[in-house]
Amino acid sequence: MSATLTQLVLPATQTSPKHRQGSYTLPDGSVRVLYAQRVLGHVRLTDEPEHHVKGTRSYLIERCVEADPTADGTSAAAHLAALVADYLEQARRLGRCPLEREALLTEAPATHLLAPKAQKASPYSVMLKYGATTWPEAIALRAQANRKAKADAEADAQVLAGADAVREAVAA
Repeated sequence: MSATLTQLVLPATQTSPKHRQGSYTLPDGSVRVLYAQRVLGHVRLTDEPEHHVKGTRSYLIERCVEADPTADGTSAAAHLAALVADYLEQARRLGRCPLEREALLTEAPATHLLAPKAQKASPYSVMLKYGATTWPEAIALRAQANRKAKADAEADAQVLAGADAVREAVAA
């Protein structure tokens, strides 16, 4: 499979024609092209087949590539170039369009990039954990346990700070 990165162009008008950003060839020989196009003032990045055939799909990669510099000081063109390069690398590695359903379902490393979902304990499990018979009692016991844990952590930090001070005094 091959991938080609062409000269990146950010469209300058409100609504513009598509600008080819790169392309990649799938194992079956079909070519897919990444296009940037300004629509209603925002640059969109899409993945489309080079030759539309019945059954082929187009995918929206990024709906709104910001035109203003980002908080880290990079330009919109740099942002777009990074998106295109990363997408082409994923396509090369997977051997298929990265946004196809099968690629999304089988790509295990992507699950590691997502933040873990916060677990919220049920009232019943909190009551069991703290040995309470009512929900208000469980809340009070949990708050008490949290205060104790915080005090223990602060005490440990003071002990460590004291140990550091002793080490510095011995070293001097």
